Amino acid sequence: MMTRRILLVHDDPALDAVEAELHDRLPCVIDRVESNAEAAASLCRGPYDLVLTGVGGTLDEKLSIVESAARNCQTRVIVLSAKPSAMDAITAVRTGAFAYFSSPWSLLSLREAAVRAIEAAMPLPPIGFLSALSNWLVIQLHCESITIDRAVQLLREMNADLPASLADDLSTACREMILNAAEHGCQWDHSQCIEVIFARTGRMAMYQIRDSGPGFAVKELEHAAVGNPPGNPLQHVEYRVNHNMRPGGFGMLLARKIVDEMLYNEKGNEVILIKYL
Repeated sequence: MMTRRILLVHDDPALDAVEAELHDRLPCVIDRVESNAEAAASLCRGPYDLVLTGVGGTLDEKLSIVESAARNCQTRVIVLSAKPSAMDAITAVRTGAFAYFSSPWSLLSLREAAVRAIEAAMPLPPIGFLSALSNWLVIQLHCESITIDRAVQLLREMNADLPASLADDLSTACREMILNAAEHGCQWDHSQCIEVIFARTGRMAMYQIRDSGPGFAVKELEHAAVGNPPGNPLQHVEYRVNHNMRPGGFGMLLARKIVDEMLYNEKGNEVILIKYL
């Protein structure tokens, strides 16, 4: 595996753990700078595989790094922030950041996002923004795992003001249903798109996920745990093995346990998840 070059704006002691995790996870050389301005200047002098912005500083400073990195399509940027801001997360990703993480973040999630950013093919599949409001976000995703991962992290930031355990649960439910849409609706066809609508009010969080596939009937869900007959909770496992499907099948059941309402349209290619707050 080739040695990767990473540029880290080290303006917070919490980034020591991030740096250690990256060294443990992949062969890399990490250059430290002390400010976002220094990082932007460093990008003008030579390419990096990944840049992690500072935790501090303004969003404009961090967007300047994203824009500088865009001139070299091999450089990916993860924007870090000391406090959550749904609109800052939307703006950063819409401008071209690979991901946005606000403190306190999951060290494992940040490390894996960094690795995926470095290993991702070029050019990076875009995320389409049809509405870019913190209380009404509409995005379109090409049916590719890396795009789904980026979208799920963005959606996680939309709920960063909620208790961490609840925000993580909602992120899990949303991810499982997007993966269902990708696998069963779009058959992992990269030319197909999934549309995700996220809405927040003071009393609820809502996700609406739509794929372009043929849909399904609940009684046909032999591949999923939710379709198991009484007394045989693992029937779907045998079905998935026999049909060369990836391990899983518990996503819909898990999502149902997390949210308060789950509604499918008549065709079966669109689902609404509602969690009352």
